[in-house]
Amino acid sequence: MYFLPTVSQVQISSFTPGQGSLGGGVIVTILGVGFSTDTYLGSNVVLIGPYQCNVINHLTSDTVITCETVAGSAGAYSLTVLVDGTSSDNQCCFSYSDSLTPTLKAVQPAAGPPGSNVQIYGADVWQVDYDCSQWSYITTDPCVGEITFGDYLCGINSENIALVYDAVGYSGFFQDSVYSLNCTLPDALVMPAPGLGVGASLNATVHFGANMNGGSALVERGAYIADSTGDRPYLFQLYPVVNSVSPSQGSLAGGTLLQISGSGFPDTSLPLLNNSINITVGWATCTVVSSNYSQVLCLTPSSGSTTSTTSSLTLPNGTSVYPGMRGISFEVYNYSYTSFSDLNNLGSGAITVQSTNGSSFALQGLWETPFSLYNVPYYCDRSKAIFIPPSTGNYTFWLAADDMAQLKATWMQANGTQATEVVIATVTSFTGNPGYWKSSRWASQKGEEKRIMFRGT
Repeated sequence: MYFLPTVSQVQISSFTPGQGSLGGGVIVTILGVGFSTDTYLGSNVVLIGPYQCNVINHLTSDTVITCETVAGSAGAYSLTVLVDGTSSDNQCCFSYSDSLTPTLKAVQPAAGPPGSNVQIYGADVWQVDYDCSQWSYITTDPCVGEITFGDYLCGINSENIALVYDAVGYSGFFQDSVYSLNCTLPDALVMPAPGLGVGASLNATVHFGANMNGGSALVERGAYIADSTGDRPYLFQLYPVVNSVSPSQGSLAGGTLLQISGSGFPDTSLPLLNNSINITVGWATCTVVSSNYSQVLCLTPSSGSTTSTTSSLTLPNGTSVYPGMRGISFEVYNYSYTSFSDLNNLGSGAITVQSTNGSSFALQGLWETPFSLYNVPYYCDRSKAIFIPPSTGNYTFWLAADDMAQLKATWMQANGTQATEVVIATVTSFTGNPGYWKSSRWASQKGEEKRIMFRGT
């Protein structure tokens, strides 16, 4: 009697690369025999330790499996292939490596309308080149494969991809060498598609290509933005823009059909996209009749009395701040101040604007000094904005600066009187980067907690 050893139908002969980014996004090619022959519905499953490697079916055959890694923790893991839920084989080892992990540190601006041009900053671990069309995947030169915001591609402007190693402004802020990538978000007015360009809070993915030096950038915790709604943190807020409202007046009884024109509105005729939109007029709900990307129709609510609501924030040149009242007026002055009394002279004529080109503009995202000013040796600036709380609650304002700054606020108090330009936070010396939100560094940079009521937009 003879006993023949049982040989698994699935055998892995080799795979490459053997290491990659903690952020995932590495294309792994597995060679062997016994893989599923069904190109489109094949049941090949690839695991790297506890992490699934997503199989790309159209690049897979009975002798080759192509898969893309997901994010994972640093370490070496066995690679396992399971076919049809029965036959499997494994081989050691694929390593998630810190040394091959680029990071994503910031998206600037942090908010904008459809079609916005954004800049992405991060630390790389190797030289980054322009675009993958120039390189073969057998090279070790990484390239920018794709950038996505949510489910949509952000158009890469390859001529604006640059490395800014040791640039004083960037490395001084991030405490690191960084790369800079530029891309343009899609706009359905230019390229119509269901769901494209609709207002939402989005996360970004940067994918590098070219052999093992590829993979996705790992998003650093400090890059995320969170709000009081309890939704997941995000990197960029894509918001709709209102260009016009017609008519400008209507009956106190309500029922006026209001036409709101702009961009970035959801299409309520596409229920599978789970779209919804809320419109308020005078803090009361305007009942939506229909909505598409560029127009919303709604019926106004009734009102007990004649009301009109206006609010404005303009730049020194008379132009309004960014559409939707979301901008921050920012003015740059060619002056190195020595005291807070000097700051009070900004805009008085005693201190002149630095230049006529770009000296007054609207910040569209975070209330932070633009990176373009980081290399300017001496200047001071003044900025202002309207803060509308997302909900009633207690709010604390913090201030960070290099070197001196004051944060003033004007608000209506509970007794009906107005508090005007009250100093609520002060910084008297450079707060430092990174981690500059530290009350132990300067206690005065943390303002007193204040109760603010939500009254609507």
